[in-house]
Amino acid sequence: MTWMAPPRLLSGVGIDDPGDPHLAKGGHLRLFPNPALGLPVAPILVSRTILEADRLKRLGRHVIEWRDSNGAVLTPPFDVVAGNPVYGTLPPMPGARCIWIQVDMTPQRQLPPIDPRRPLDPRRPPGGITVGDTRRPPGGVVVGRTGRDLGDLLRPRLQGSLQLAQMEPSLLGPAVVQSRSTAPYMLAGSHIARIRVSGSGTVRGVTWVDANSLKGENGKRWTMWSLPHDSAPRYLSLPDPKGRAKDRVGNGAPQREALYDAPASVPATAPAFADPAGHDVTRVLKRYDGDLEKAVDRLVADLSAPQSELFDAVASRDEISGRVVGTINVNLLAAVQLASVDPGMARWLGMADTDPEVRGLPTQALVLYWIDSWWDGRAVPTKGLFGRLLGTDILGARGDPELFRRTFDGKVPDAVRSLVNLGTIIPLIVGVPPDRPSRPGLGALVGGAWNTTLVPPAAARQVTVPLSGLMGANVLAFARVGAAGPEALHEKAPDGGKLPISAALLPDAMAPGLGEVYDRMSPPDPIRYRVAQADWFGRWSEWNEAQSPAAVRPRPPRPVPELFYTQPAIPDPVHDAPLAGTIRVRVAVPQPLQLPPGSHVVTTLEMTLNGGVPEIVAVPGGALELDFSRAGPALARCATGAITLTCRWRDSVGVFSDPSPEMGRDIKDPRPPAPIFISQLLAYGSRPDVTGKSRIQLNWTNSPGQATTRVYQSDETTLLTVLEKVGASTQAIRDAIAAAPDPAARAAIFVANKARFGRTAFELVNPDLFTAQAFEHKVSGSLRVLVFYRIVPVSAAGVEGPIADSALVPYGIPNSGPPATPLLIVKPVFDAADPAPVQAQIIIRVPQGPVQAGEYRLRRSAVESRIVERMPIARTGSVPPLAAGAGPEAMQEVATLRDTGGNEFKSPDVLLPWTAYSWVVEVRGGPEAGSSVPGEWSPPSAAVTTAIIPPGPPPAPQNGQWDGATEVSFSHPEALRGGSMGAYAIDLYAQPPGGDMAFVAVLSADAEAANGGRQPDRSGRFRFVLAAPPASGTVFRAMITDPAGRTSAPSAAVIVP
Repeated sequence: MTWMAPPRLLSGVGIDDPGDPHLAKGGHLRLFPNPALGLPVAPILVSRTILEADRLKRLGRHVIEWRDSNGAVLTPPFDVVAGNPVYGTLPPMPGARCIWIQVDMTPQRQLPPIDPRRPLDPRRPPGGITVGDTRRPPGGVVVGRTGRDLGDLLRPRLQGSLQLAQMEPSLLGPAVVQSRSTAPYMLAGSHIARIRVSGSGTVRGVTWVDANSLKGENGKRWTMWSLPHDSAPRYLSLPDPKGRAKDRVGNGAPQREALYDAPASVPATAPAFADPAGHDVTRVLKRYDGDLEKAVDRLVADLSAPQSELFDAVASRDEISGRVVGTINVNLLAAVQLASVDPGMARWLGMADTDPEVRGLPTQALVLYWIDSWWDGRAVPTKGLFGRLLGTDILGARGDPELFRRTFDGKVPDAVRSLVNLGTIIPLIVGVPPDRPSRPGLGALVGGAWNTTLVPPAAARQVTVPLSGLMGANVLAFARVGAAGPEALHEKAPDGGKLPISAALLPDAMAPGLGEVYDRMSPPDPIRYRVAQADWFGRWSEWNEAQSPAAVRPRPPRPVPELFYTQPAIPDPVHDAPLAGTIRVRVAVPQPLQLPPGSHVVTTLEMTLNGGVPEIVAVPGGALELDFSRAGPALARCATGAITLTCRWRDSVGVFSDPSPEMGRDIKDPRPPAPIFISQLLAYGSRPDVTGKSRIQLNWTNSPGQATTRVYQSDETTLLTVLEKVGASTQAIRDAIAAAPDPAARAAIFVANKARFGRTAFELVNPDLFTAQAFEHKVSGSLRVLVFYRIVPVSAAGVEGPIADSALVPYGIPNSGPPATPLLIVKPVFDAADPAPVQAQIIIRVPQGPVQAGEYRLRRSAVESRIVERMPIARTGSVPPLAAGAGPEAMQEVATLRDTGGNEFKSPDVLLPWTAYSWVVEVRGGPEAGSSVPGEWSPPSAAVTTAIIPPGPPPAPQNGQWDGATEVSFSHPEALRGGSMGAYAIDLYAQPPGGDMAFVAVLSADAEAANGGRQPDRSGRFRFVLAAPPASGTVFRAMITDPAGRTSAPSAAVIVP
């Protein structure tokens, strides 16, 4: 007995829909082998059994488990409400296989509203209305001559709907494979395991038939389905296989054009064929002849690889131009299986058929088609979870070669190594077909990228049409509805008709029945699309439509202008009036091939200069670039400015591009600045510093419009060389220079001839982009020649003023040297009659040297003589010149100088006695010829140190007094100030009565008043405080001791009374 295969390995479906406008009259069958099985190795045997309705009731079973969408268990009768479908699961009994099921259910109904103004008894019409009149009362119920009775008025109206659906598992969840939405609610299938009831109504029970109850009833042999191919190494065929295939195709030929061939029609109005059978046979043959026939031939005859591994290289062509862009290795088995989606091709390949005898059977009868098929088990994969499942499925399906031989009167094909015998049942309910396909759901249409093969202004874009509610066949009609009517977006087949398309399955789909179709040549304007789907037999749904909004055309690309500026010519003579240059703009015009796909062509350029009013420049047809000039802004002499430019393209519909980035150019007047005014009289740099360099400080004021300055330097030797190279014409100038009495006179000659010295005679000495108005230049301090400078102004445009017009500034180096080291003689003088009695007689003598002394500075310090610079300057003055005719041994001398104190800080302090002072003198020569810069100071003389001491000892203390207690005091007429040699002291002596004179105490003359001394201004008295009162008659005397130890005479006696 043939083994009944599970549905995932082999299944089928059958329908009888006498009302469908496309189907041929009769029952339609389709067989669905698992693609992994490949092609059968022999014709498929089909037997038929007919079960009438009363027998179905006798065979029926009623066990089922009902649960709503929330998992609650339900027991009939129960109500189904919208939004909460109910699922019925058949019991998993061993070997149970439901092939027919009917649910006893009715949709929700309710009574119509009763108009209270209308009597329920039609025999008693309201005032004046007689039976037989026709009137529509305000309530909307018609009272007419029909004579409807009260029962008619109270009949419930259908308020809801119910749907019975067969559910099967899929990779994306449970999927509906067939459904029935009108009574009687019955379905038939190879194996029904789960159903769904949705809508609103009442379920009272279920009846289903198990295939096991029909054991032993394999029916009568009805037909055999063979491939349209003769016997081959992998296939045992029947006689005249193509003739048999033509009969199958003709018997089931569609009566009307498919909707993709008639996109303007609906299923009921599609054009009918005059000869449906002849048309479909021709169509199928033209599509089969060629590549598809070669594929079948290789699959049954090519033993170089398993069927699933046979490929054919096919040229890949551009869908727009048709040119070959590559090759694709097409799997031959997949190509044949994909072609069999078409119902006519499925009949041709022996996987579908039509039973015209069904039309003579009673409605609701169940026709069972028993399938007996033979396959090569080697083709089934054995790896992975799917392979293991299939391997388990066919364990009990091993075919008997002897049974095969008896069945087909021939042996098993030589290439078949693992014979498998699989069976299934295709049930069909007479006159009760499943629902026709529902129109697919259309989501929001998505505009995509522009087609890159079209040259603007031609434009097309991709529009993606999201779909939902797709059936398993996934056969679609897809049309674009334009002004001229719907246009099918399908490729042409060899027979001239259209090829069906399938939706692209979404890899991220979360539910079954989702997909997308695409129009890669959608116009940019708003456009409508319509989509319809067909089932496995060619029944079509109605169209569903959606509109794609107009696409936003790409804006023109941003222009890339080039901006140039030409300066005006320099006038001769140069004036200060404003001058304007020329602006030139050049922009490459984007050509159609360079524009973004979907663009309009550019027609004008909007140009904005310096932020002003935009100017529109037309683009001539076919122009590659725009090149035009405009007057620039006028600039004053040496002035600077700027120009800015932004541009936008405008296309043929007035859409502007993004503006170009603002482009700027700095513009500058080309005229040179006016010369800088600077004195051309001889000046001198500083005296050489410790590094031997002289610093020349140049200062000037910039001329109007000057941006930077260039300082050029040369020297007397270089300029004389320039004059010598000229030749005899400059001899007089050179002679005058040689005869000049001093540097100032030489400098004046060079200045008078400055136009003869060009730039090559000078060296640029300033740093780059020098903007200061002062410059210090260091030159060798040993130079004995003049140094010359030219200060040349430079404008912002980098235009340098004519060097011949610039000033020639001469400088000399003051390097004549200092006078000879002077000699210093110091004599101390104490003049008591002078208010400043302490003095020093100073004598300064300067030996003859290269430079005569012109002035002196005398330094004096009581604390420092080793570092001359730390000694304050006490006196300055001039040194008399040597007398005329003085001999070589004569010296300059300052002999009348008396130093009484003070210094250059105007200190009034006088010289103090008893203090050692040091003196040093320096002398300096006069300025260089033609210069006001003083000469250099000589080295300092040797330091002379001396102290001024009064000629005699101090006078004795005076005015001695006794205060009557313990104090003896004295006064003194002098300040008694000491110095660095020491201080004055007062010694007190006492002679008690009858005793000798003895020393008692000493007091410093510098002591503070609190300690017995005098006031700071030296007023007051010296006070001695005794420890105890002295005895009466005690005699006190005092003496002064100076810092040299000399003592005064004793004071007068002070006697204690």
